[in-house]
Amino acid sequence: MKTGRVFWGVFFLTLGVAFLLERFGVLNLQWQHAWRYWPVVLIAWGAAILFGGKAVKLIAVVVAAAVLALVVVALLSFSWADDAWEHGAITQEQVLREDYVPGSSHASFKLESGAGSFTIEDTTADFVSVHTTTSFGKYSLEREGGLQGTEFALRLKGVRRGWPPGRMRNQAEVHLNRGPVWDLDLDVGAAKMRCDLSPFKVENLNVDCGAAEVELRLGGGVPESNVKVNAGASSLRIAVPSDVGCEVRVDAPLSSKSFPGFNRITKGHFQSDNYSSAAQHIFIEVDAGVSSIKIERY
Repeated sequence: MKTGRVFWGVFFLTLGVAFLLERFGVLNLQWQHAWRYWPVVLIAWGAAILFGGKAVKLIAVVVAAAVLALVVVALLSFSWADDAWEHGAITQEQVLREDYVPGSSHASFKLESGAGSFTIEDTTADFVSVHTTTSFGKYSLEREGGLQGTEFALRLKGVRRGWPPGRMRNQAEVHLNRGPVWDLDLDVGAAKMRCDLSPFKVENLNVDCGAAEVELRLGGGVPESNVKVNAGASSLRIAVPSDVGCEVRVDAPLSSKSFPGFNRITKGHFQSDNYSSAAQHIFIEVDAGVSSIKIERY
């Protein structure tokens, strides 16, 4: 049997079993510990290449696949609210807001941050209001006018992207005004992100993340909405209104996919049952690595 076939077979088998055990609470992998052991994958794979014996090569490939799968599960199951992780961290809180200008028809919001926990939910009488809690760096909320409307950018400054050393906390709760049509650009690292966008009119949504747990609840209110998600090893769950026609294009050959209520048109191309008859449409593009992807109707 070819080593490549054995590797991917063991990888997906371990991945599925570990996810199942983790969901039932039998297995609890913490990413901050598990990620340190990823070099074992390289060692085992190197042993498989160097040693000619079939038994040694098979064992090395199995170990590499199993360890990689467990690291992926740990990354997708991390919690930024873990008490042990946050205990003793020196944190600072910020409340940032910008006044709403009545009659504003279009606005954009960009989030640039590293690893952390991020939410967009609820509405505000302000244009944008943000509550942040972080133990490293400092956020700034910038505002400027553009040809397409008012532009906002929330940026984490004073720290390089990725995981800084030591204990950390990085949370941002974002509230938007429901009046204008929004373009949203969310660029984060290893993140837990929950965005309930159902109260807002969102024309364009771009999500760029690493190893992440992402939940998106989309809304209507505009004739066409475009959603693009670029993710690494992630868990993606997207909810789409049942009265909106939806088209999905996915490039994620190593990912598990679940699209209830959608019809497969071609490989990686799906449409909702009401796609042709709906007055409003949402177009979703997903480019992901080893991920779990679910797109459902509500």
